[in-house]
Amino acid sequence: MPEIKDLFLSRPTVLETGEESILTVRGLGEDGRLHPVPAGLLRFSGDNPHVADVNGLVLRARAEGRARIRAFADLPSGTIERSWEVEVLPSRQTAAPANSGNGPRLLFTPAELEDFKGRISAANPETGTGIDFPLLWRRLLRKADEYVLEEQFVVAYPSVSNKLTVPLPLREPDPIPEPEGYVDYPFWTMFSRAVEERLHTLSVACLGTGDSRYAARIRMYLTGLAGFSKWYEFDHRGAEGNLSNAHFVIGAAIAYDSVRSLLDPDERRTIAGALLHRGLQPLAIDFGNDDMHNIIAAKQVAMMFGAAALAGECPQAAKYMEESRRYLASYLERRHSSGETEGLMYNNVAARHILMAADLYQRVTGDSSLCDHPYLKEELPEQYFRFLSPGRTNTFPNFSDSYEQLDLAYLMSMLASRHGNPLAMWYIREYEAGKLPVLLNLRRIPPAAGPDVHYGVFRSKVFESIGWAALRSGWGERDHLLCFTSGKSARGHNHKDQNNLMVNVAGEWLLTNPGYQDYVPGPRADYTVGTIGHNSLLVDGQGQPRRGGGCLEDSWMTPDFQAVRGEAGPSYDGLLDSYARTVFHWDNAYYLVVDDVALQREGQVPELLFHTRSKLMVGREEKKPGDECAGREVRVCGERAALRLIFLEPQGRSIRVCEYPGAESYGPHLSVKPGAAGLRQRFVTLVVPETGEERITAVQDDQPGTGGIVLTLGRPSGGKDRILLPAPGSGAAGEADIPGFRLRGAAAWLSLGENGEPLRAALWNGTLLEAGAPGAFRLETNVPVHAAVGTGAGGRLRIRCREQTRVRWTGFGGSNRQWMLEPGEHTLEV
Repeated sequence: MPEIKDLFLSRPTVLETGEESILTVRGLGEDGRLHPVPAGLLRFSGDNPHVADVNGLVLRARAEGRARIRAFADLPSGTIERSWEVEVLPSRQTAAPANSGNGPRLLFTPAELEDFKGRISAANPETGTGIDFPLLWRRLLRKADEYVLEEQFVVAYPSVSNKLTVPLPLREPDPIPEPEGYVDYPFWTMFSRAVEERLHTLSVACLGTGDSRYAARIRMYLTGLAGFSKWYEFDHRGAEGNLSNAHFVIGAAIAYDSVRSLLDPDERRTIAGALLHRGLQPLAIDFGNDDMHNIIAAKQVAMMFGAAALAGECPQAAKYMEESRRYLASYLERRHSSGETEGLMYNNVAARHILMAADLYQRVTGDSSLCDHPYLKEELPEQYFRFLSPGRTNTFPNFSDSYEQLDLAYLMSMLASRHGNPLAMWYIREYEAGKLPVLLNLRRIPPAAGPDVHYGVFRSKVFESIGWAALRSGWGERDHLLCFTSGKSARGHNHKDQNNLMVNVAGEWLLTNPGYQDYVPGPRADYTVGTIGHNSLLVDGQGQPRRGGGCLEDSWMTPDFQAVRGEAGPSYDGLLDSYARTVFHWDNAYYLVVDDVALQREGQVPELLFHTRSKLMVGREEKKPGDECAGREVRVCGERAALRLIFLEPQGRSIRVCEYPGAESYGPHLSVKPGAAGLRQRFVTLVVPETGEERITAVQDDQPGTGGIVLTLGRPSGGKDRILLPAPGSGAAGEADIPGFRLRGAAAWLSLGENGEPLRAALWNGTLLEAGAPGAFRLETNVPVHAAVGTGAGGRLRIRCREQTRVRWTGFGGSNRQWMLEPGEHTLEV
């Protein structure tokens, strides 16, 4: 044995009375490899032997309490000592669940396995479904055959160039040098995922065919894992702060369950012991931990899998299932109201694990309460359908640590199969029909319906609890989507990006985010996590010092008019007094973004940012970093679509194309600054999507420099739109009065036909909206409301009021109506 310079050993931290844990010890040699340490060189002691003690390599929990265990390795070079604390809990053994016999239960019950075999052998499987199950089955078997034959596999990493070569048969990897700039880089996360993927695929192939080749390869992996000293990567962390525990436990549990009946007693004892001692016991450190972080959630899910695999043969495993069930029930309830989110990618990661555990819990116990929870059944799916890009691409806003492309095959197949969700079935047929999770989880095929059909005219959606909003015209090839975020979540995967927005037109992201943050300290890290990399606001070049701090103050969604207002002032930690961003979506055709900034002191300079990966054009000239943009309009030009940015306020503004030094690969951004000083500043930006079918033909600022905005926008039909914004800070008391249009409130919109007749109108936080002849009407209230008016046949007045409100309506040939409305949403016939 080479000279040992460090000691690694398994360190269970929570046991119950009567429970044992088999310890393993490895020494890190001067050669950088791990080596077994002979038992004769090891000594153990404890300060509370009546609570817990070690005999040989067996740690036994004897009585409730705490004990510090010390391990000594008496080596030729000297003695190395390691110590840790063990908490012993009262026995929590519970009865084994009903379905805990020798048959498979993690992937399939015996009955489900027979149904599965029927699906993969059906004569015409795609008839009326769009899913070719036999084809997917052949693909799975090809992958399983590859796993049987491989002599090694290579694990690549998304953020560093390092690769891990894993020789087979499997053994515990030696410590890996840190990539430059990183501390505790989690090499084992992707490694354990690769092992889990192989065990899962081989297990399905083994159950579906009974082929002994697959069982032999599963045995090899399980025997290798049983020889590991630990299933977590970092010795100094124990089971904390990494995902490898969870992936190894889930993979080993599925594999053990699939070949249990083929193992001899010694093999079962060894593998079940490893699943308990290396897998579950270290996870007990999370008993009572209700943190909703994705790593904690994954480990709690792993408890469910490990406990289900050992149910009926290991009494100590039962407590892990009960703890997992308790955590998952609490997690789902808190997801409704906590305001926590780490972006769509990590929401998907967490949901996949949660659904796996919920599905397993029902399979083992018959209790469907976790699977049927409204968060999984209704709220979470809405996020993906509402934020799905328009056009033929299935991309999503990469708020927080996320990518635009996500693998939703598992989530969608579970939603379709378990809950009969027609949108999920549509999504599978459009984008995921060839994915293997569909083969395993689409056990019931409901009718499919696309989002344009399913949602009808109510396309936009606000998610108040997490502070996200999707304002869209539809999901078609010429539609557009604006995604807005202003929330309080301050998790490690969140960014400093409150009041941030992104825009997609016809499937192209034209206002963009950097996506997943770069964790290496330096300009790329500053850019990807900081406000500088997002479509929000800087003050004197500084962004938001902290994550979270935003909120959605107000929102309203109607078929023709949508608006949302976010407040991100607290995100700036005293750098400014308030920063409110209101986004209006008028007639499902264009957006108006109004940014109201209250600064702390004279001389501060606010700066709006607009990022893109596309060309920036002023007229026919492409603008590059360092260029100034004359005039008030910049066009963002993608390959199939474009976005007109028309900067209406402030007057005398400067518009410059910039890039962030050291992060140039993320693309350029526009910097917009006011031309005059002042404690209160307002930016008004008209955002017009273009897909080759003009929606706006002209933009005229009728009263420039008045402190308010009066806009006239020409429409291809020959009609026009009028928009009124009073002076900044006037709120619901602001007034604007022009010929044929009068407002008392924060904003108003009027759409006129080619003969000048009013067609549609909207009032935001106001008390008066009046349109002159022809077709005159007048809406007046005693307190500020949101209102939308459709003046065609069967005209409707939609009103949202926060308190009891008196409403007076005059219009359409002198008709007079009056209502007293209670707080809430109302639809009135006018």
